[in-house]
Amino acid sequence: MAHSIKAAGFVVEPKNGFAIYGIGATEDEAWADVVDAVGYFQDRFGNDISPEEARETQFDIVPATAALMQKVRDEGGQIGWTHVDGIACTDTEEEYGG
Repeated sequence: MAHSIKAAGFVVEPKNGFAIYGIGATEDEAWADVVDAVGYFQDRFGNDISPEEARETQFDIVPATAALMQKVRDEGGQIGWTHVDGIACTDTEEEYGG
């Protein structure tokens, strides 16, 4: 089945991929969502680091579908999701092509 997955914004995932930390219409808006919620960041040794360093070393900001962003709004970031052609989407979108 041909996929019709289309990006409508961005999500922020940690590099280990276990949750979605922020969403937004732009990469900067999605990152601001994370900074507002987290407040401060630490490296793996427990040392405080800047949000800019955390963004570079600990997170990926990727295009995302509207359905995935809505699911995060409705259920929070502890959900299942996947990627199709570099776009984060719900498992249902992957299965049924958008």
